[in-house]
Amino acid sequence: MKYCPNCGSENEEDAVFCKICAFRFDNESIYDNNKDKVVTKTKTKVKRKGGKDRTKVKYKEGKIERRMSFFEKFMMFFFILLCIALIGACGILAYHIYETENIEVPDVLGETYDGACKILKSSNLNCSEVLEETDDEDEVGIVLKQSKRGGSKAAENAVIKLTVGVLDTHVVVPNVEGMSLEEALEKLNDASVSYKLEYEETDDKDNVVLKQSVKAGKKIENTDVVTLTIARHKEQPEEDADNTNSSDTNEGNSTDMDSSSVDE
Repeated sequence: MKYCPNCGSENEEDAVFCKICAFRFDNESIYDNNKDKVVTKTKTKVKRKGGKDRTKVKYKEGKIERRMSFFEKFMMFFFILLCIALIGACGILAYHIYETENIEVPDVLGETYDGACKILKSSNLNCSEVLEETDDEDEVGIVLKQSKRGGSKAAENAVIKLTVGVLDTHVVVPNVEGMSLEEALEKLNDASVSYKLEYEETDDKDNVVLKQSVKAGKKIENTDVVTLTIARHKEQPEEDADNTNSSDTNEGNSTDMDSSSVDE
């Protein structure tokens, strides 16, 4: 006798199908067309109940690997090529629009600001001024930079920023504290710094810079004035000779008066 692994019923030893549930004994796996899965036997356990042997069979489901056909691979490759071609066509179209609908920016470096604006306006472009300090007098009033380089493209009536040089009128204040007045003035004149002097009486110093109103190293306009406090030696007070002589004279007069009174 053999037992059906599906329902556990007894069957003849040479039976091909179960007489109760019609399970086929020689099947190793059952293919489920609806779920696209394979059901395989994983474990068999035999139990005895009521003097009969019953067999329980557990099954697990596994996915079937499906390979792409040649046609599907070809369509995938064709779709990728089509995407690349569309991206390239969009890039070419955008570049064509950029070249045809924008204006070429003229090069105005080295021109005066007014001359550069005239050139830009003749090309249907606008200009704005940005000032930049320079130490070179030859660069004063000249266009040093432009926001769009010459030869590049810009939309009609776009504003091109022009950087124009202006003379730097700032000066750096030197450190003159502790110097003699002569040395300090020479150093300030070399630095083109304007100054004024104030004096302060001291006991031990004379014609020495005690302090300066602007800290050394600071950048100021060349029209600003730095105040220097100069030490002046305090003079010793002198005795009044006239007061001394008058007191002596008064003392003499009083002596004469006393002697005359005694004679009487």
